[in-house]
Formats: sequence, structure tokens, C-alpha cells
Amino acid sequence: MTTQRSCSRGTPFCDFEVRNPATEEVMATVADCGAQDALSALDAAAAAADGWAFTSPRDRATVLHRLTDAMIGHRERLARIITLEIGKTITEARGEVDYAAAYFRWYAEEAVRQHARSTPSPDGKSHIVTVAEPR
Repeated sequence: MTTQRSCSRGTPFCDFEVRNPATEEVMATVADCGAQDALSALDAAAAAADGWAFTSPRDRATVLHRLTDAMIGHRERLARIITLEIGKTITEARGEVDYAAAYFRWYAEEAVRQHARSTPSPDGKSHIVTVAEPR
């Protein structure tokens, strides 16, 4: 079943039901977005990048640690969704959630490390220091 409605910009889009193929049970209702919605989401992400770039490394790490904690806190729910969506065993799905959370944890830990490189200048009399920025 689809339901026609409008998004906040006034353009129409539809919702659709996601069904378990084995039981036909409705698992969720989700938005059926189009290309313009995807471009709008991309524009919003690009606009947020400047603010994120000026966020301190410690604050970035805190956000990523909170995301890791949320994934682990919702491990069973996420694993069940993966199982219903693509048919993995619950054990495999839990492993997938743990694996994804480990990436966020790793990046959270890396966020506070300031990476820079010191290279001798071509004339050998000084050093050129290169500092990475978050973007």
C-alpha cells in the first residue's frame, strides 16, 4: 500500500510498506524519496561540513563515541533488522553491527590525534610542516 503525501518543501512523495517476504507482515513504512530529495540531503550535509570542520577534535570524538554506544545499545534491534532485510542469521547480523560499531570507535579514537607531517625543505635548511584538516 502506498500513501501519497507532501514533504516539507511541498513536493509530493510516497510512503511504502516494507514487508517480510516470508510472512507478508508489515515491518515498517518508509519514505520513497526521489532524486531531488537525495540532492537536498546532500546539500544539507555539505552545509553542515563547515560547522563540523570547526568542531574540536575532542567534541568530534565524543559524537562518534556516542554513535558507537548507540549502535551497541541497539545491537539486537539492528541485528534483527539486518536479518529481516537480507536474511542473514542473527549471529552474522550481530557480528555486522559489532564490526560497524568498531569502525566508529576507531575513528572516534583517531579524531583526537593530531596528524601532521614534517618534511625537509628542498634546500635542506628547514622543514615544511603539513597539518591535516577535517575536510
